[in-house]
Amino acid sequence: MCRYWDISLIICFSLMFVGVENMSDQLPPPKDLIYTWSTPYTLVLKWKKPEDLDPTCTVNYTVIIFEGQIKHTYQVLNNSYSMNLSNKDGLNVSVHTNPGNCGTKSSSPPISFAIPPPPVMLVRNLNCIYYSEDKMKFTWDPDDDAQDLSFYWLHGNKSVKCSSYINENMKIRGCDIISEDFKNQAFEMFYMAIGTYKNDTVINTFRMSEPNKNVKLNKPKFTIKRNGRNLLLQATRSGFENFDDGCFSYNYTYVKCNETTSAIVTTNIHIVEYDPNCKYKARVKMNYLERCGAGVIEESDEVEYGEDSDPNLPVLLVFIFIAVFICACLIGCFVLLRRHKDDLLPKIPDPSQFFKENINNFKTSYAAPGLYEPKEESVVSLSLEPQTPLLRDHVPRMQELNV
Repeated sequence: MCRYWDISLIICFSLMFVGVENMSDQLPPPKDLIYTWSTPYTLVLKWKKPEDLDPTCTVNYTVIIFEGQIKHTYQVLNNSYSMNLSNKDGLNVSVHTNPGNCGTKSSSPPISFAIPPPPVMLVRNLNCIYYSEDKMKFTWDPDDDAQDLSFYWLHGNKSVKCSSYINENMKIRGCDIISEDFKNQAFEMFYMAIGTYKNDTVINTFRMSEPNKNVKLNKPKFTIKRNGRNLLLQATRSGFENFDDGCFSYNYTYVKCNETTSAIVTTNIHIVEYDPNCKYKARVKMNYLERCGAGVIEESDEVEYGEDSDPNLPVLLVFIFIAVFICACLIGCFVLLRRHKDDLLPKIPDPSQFFKENINNFKTSYAAPGLYEPKEESVVSLSLEPQTPLLRDHVPRMQELNV
């Protein structure tokens, strides 16, 4: 039992001596590390060279900054360093002394400090889109208690205010910024929101990727034109007209006689063979290539051209025309025949009437001559009344004579 205890003590003391020896092999950390903000975006670090260094020992420094979950590491030769940072998630800063020519000495333990985040986020859900060669748009959700909100962006060493704001429900919810340098901006960009919260001025700074990684274009204009025996499918991008054409690819999808075909090309014009018997439906999806950045482009509207038809339709139309022509001719002939039927088709006498007339003529020619055929005569009755007495006396006598 005692033997095991002795062994344990020996191991413990050995570790202690090793630890002391290791501490003696490390360089001392920097002294009097301080920070200041030269601008709302720029953090400046300063420190002093460690004491008790061998005159022949040259050192450099490693600065490590955690910007939220993002780690930044910088190698520094002098006793100060400055960089642009976002303060929205707070900062953790540490500085190490590294040996340059110090024999067996190793890096020092860090000297560090923390910068807390702002007391309130004036804008939340900050979103950025690069939608034109010289224009970017920002949108956000404002804090309900924040007042007098302003938004800026860092252009070189100058802080530039937004050119116009987007207001909704009496709150500023976005803005546009304009610059001809966006196209050539190859570094991350920094933005700043300034406002009043509980009577105190609050500053939020943000780091975002370069503009060409936030590209968002509206859907392109898409047309279909016939060129001889071909159709030209052409896309015209809405914005970024002066950008390198090699930054875009075009995914054409078209339907020909209910058969779907897709093609990815690097030009904005795609040629397909034209079939007059088919109806075409086409659309295009533009892509912004990764070698130029990143972004989203809406798909174009669908465009139609031509109509579906039967390839045997011309022959069928000829047969229909011939049939209609023959029918029209027959109808015309029928109408003319009815109009001139008396000239073209003389009236044939009725045979029964012909025989009847002949029989009557025969009877007439062979009838017995001299026979008296009494004819009914008409008799007219007259009645006369004399108006004078002389004539009245002769009337009875004349009546007797007639009897």
